[in-house]
Amino acid sequence: MAGVFASSLLRLEVSVDDDGELHMSLALRSGDEIVASDGIESCRLGVLSGDRGEFLVLDGALEGLMGAFVRDANGTVTELSLDTRLHQRAV
Repeated sequence: MAGVFASSLLRLEVSVDDDGELHMSLALRSGDEIVASDGIESCRLGVLSGDRGEFLVLDGALEGLMGAFVRDANGTVTELSLDTRLHQRAV
């Protein structure tokens, strides 16, 4: 699940800390250029039970938003859906 995901407006970076907790940081982008990331705090993600890869943003500016990790037929996470907007895994 950890990795970088991007859309035309956002770059999302999901990481796992030493305690196994998921975190997400975000930056606004324009094309391939990051235009704002200062002052945007990272947030914690709470994974919901079940096998659908759903999560809830637990704190920060996006607190309360729902999302999901989207997997391909092989089970590899290829996209992150945040509040119904898809972000492709960055290569």
